[in-house]
Amino acid sequence: MDIDSNLTQTMREHPHQVAIEFEGRQITFNELHKSRNSFACFLRSKQIIKGDRVALFTPSSISLVISFLGILRNGSIVIPVNPQFREHELLHMLSDSGAKAVVTDSKHAAFIDAIKSQLPCLKEIILIEELKDMDAWHQVAQESREKLEADDRVAIFYTSGTTGKPKGAALSHRNIITNLDALEKIW
Repeated sequence: MDIDSNLTQTMREHPHQVAIEFEGRQITFNELHKSRNSFACFLRSKQIIKGDRVALFTPSSISLVISFLGILRNGSIVIPVNPQFREHELLHMLSDSGAKAVVTDSKHAAFIDAIKSQLPCLKEIILIEELKDMDAWHQVAQESREKLEADDRVAIFYTSGTTGKPKGAALSHRNIITNLDALEKIW
C-alpha cells in the first residue's frame, strides 16, 4: 500500500472530521482531499510527473501540508527544505536532488531567483500563495492519480551536514508506512 491510498481511506471514513488545525484555521478531511487532488492536477498541468522531484521551501502552514500530499498523489518525490537555509545550503540541496520544481512563498522566492541560473534541472517555481485560490483547480481535478507502488520513492530527506555536505536519504512509501505502523503500536 502507499501513503496516498491510506490517506484516501481515512478521508472516506471521516470526511467531516478536522484533519488539520493550524494557527486558528481548520480544514476537514474532505477539504484536504479536494485540495491535495487539485494541487496534484495543478502539478500535472505544469508537466511535473511521477518521479519528478519537487522541493518544499516554505514555512509550516496548511498550504505546506496540502502541497506535500498533492506531490505524493502526483507520484512525484518531495524534497523538504528548511526555510531558514542560506543561499549556499539551498543551492546544494536543489542541485544535489535534481529538483524540477520548488514550492515556496513570495518571501523566499528571492533566494530561488538568486540561484536558479545554477540549477539546470529547475523548471518551475510555484508560489504557495497560488494555492490559496485552488477553486479553479477543484473544477478540473479528477479522482484519477498516478499508480503508486510500495517501493516508489516518496521523499528525500537530507542530513544536517554536520560532518560535511548534507546527504539525501530516499524513503519509499513502504519505509514511511512501516515506521508509522511501528509508532502506532508503541503508542
